[in-house]
Amino acid sequence: MRPPHFTPPPPDDQASYLYAAYLRHLDDCPQDHITTECADGTRLRRAWRDAQAASTGAVRARPGGP
Repeated sequence: MRPPHFTPPPPDDQASYLYAAYLRHLDDCPQDHITTECADGTRLRRAWRDAQAASTGAVRARPGGP
């Protein structure tokens, strides 16, 4: 159970934005993303994963860590 004063960190805006863009792309793209990946989908997925990794790295690098 979380202590009553616990507040989760705010979501990283860039990672959240890129994830939403990737999901929109998956909905709109006519290509089957289960067996193949289009260039735009690959680019968006990599950008989202890179932003997520950068955000996680920044949290770990700050004093006090995660």
